[in-house]
Amino acid sequence: MKVEGLEVLKRVTYIESPSPAAVGEALNSWPDLSREVILVLVAETSVPVLGEVIGRLKGSRARFVGAVVPGLICNGEVHLQGILMLRLRSAISPLLIRLDDRDEGYPADILRLNEALAESGGTLLILVDGLNGRISSFLREISGLLGNHVAYLGGGAGYTDLVQRPCIFSAAGVFSDAAVVVPLPCRAKVGMRHGFERVGPLLVATRTNNDRVYEIDWRNAFEVYRDVVSKTCAAEVDQQNFSAMAPYHPLGIIRERAEELIQDPVAAFPDGSLKCLGRIPENSPMSIMNGNPEAMIRAARDAGRVLREASRAAAEGEKCRPDIGIIIDCVSRFLLLGDRFGEELSAVLHNGNEGTLKIPIAGFLSIGEIGCSGEGWVDFHNKTVVTGVLYE
Repeated sequence: MKVEGLEVLKRVTYIESPSPAAVGEALNSWPDLSREVILVLVAETSVPVLGEVIGRLKGSRARFVGAVVPGLICNGEVHLQGILMLRLRSAISPLLIRLDDRDEGYPADILRLNEALAESGGTLLILVDGLNGRISSFLREISGLLGNHVAYLGGGAGYTDLVQRPCIFSAAGVFSDAAVVVPLPCRAKVGMRHGFERVGPLLVATRTNNDRVYEIDWRNAFEVYRDVVSKTCAAEVDQQNFSAMAPYHPLGIIRERAEELIQDPVAAFPDGSLKCLGRIPENSPMSIMNGNPEAMIRAARDAGRVLREASRAAAEGEKCRPDIGIIIDCVSRFLLLGDRFGEELSAVLHNGNEGTLKIPIAGFLSIGEIGCSGEGWVDFHNKTVVTGVLYE
């Protein structure tokens, strides 16, 4: 049995070879958990032991929720197996929300969130099935209720092959088309960047339906996409190689005073429509984007600024102390950068001449990203690096 609880990460335990015994040892090493929630992240290759892990967690009576994700981030490295357990300070119980059987309007449990966080503010940590088609509307409902006095941080769960399987779990079981929401009565700072660059002309998504784009500039969406990529990136795209080429050239919805909202096209259909991982509002101004490794890594460094600022605050003993840092990095960036992904993580965590960051930092590779410090819209992003710092 190997329990690799990193001493510098006082709120984080990584277990390389998960088992009920290893989980039990980790739980026994922690003090009273009555005012804490355990966030459990399971690498997709370790799913065969998920049922046993959930059983052991239920036996401990600890409050927990979790997700299956493509990979784990801990101690500045990506781990493609094992589980990551994060202790989060919260006296409020987390919520499991089934997105596939919801009616419009706010269910009672979300209304209780509003009561809990309305006065003092706080942070919502959200994990959602990254392949559910209602994520954007779900985020709009929550942010419309709670407003901008709450920070939002989270990402999409799921598998690298983008085949939908159950990936969100709690003591009630393992579900697809679901979300878990962890209300944290602490403030957070959030950083978010992608570094993809616009190519070709300004476009308009003139006919869409949720995550499906039928027409761009009143033309067949695939034909417009193919022509722009061919002219600007010297790359030929057809129906056969679309899935291989599209990761390098996502769609970017243009927003005022903010980076583009990146949405990944994941399929091209015979009718010329494109299916994306996120919602494309009709009549959105947009552009085809291009991924350059150097620009992506520079953007990751910018996203990591909130971690470096928090580390300095911890070192200087400021009154408002950072508790834990979280990194949520899109799995498609991991796949695109390949051997250079280590440079991206180093850029996020780079602390100049000040040495190691002074706060525990952990996270995961995601199928979509969620981040907002309380200003602007709460959106579901693709190909983005999100960092967050929870303060005591």
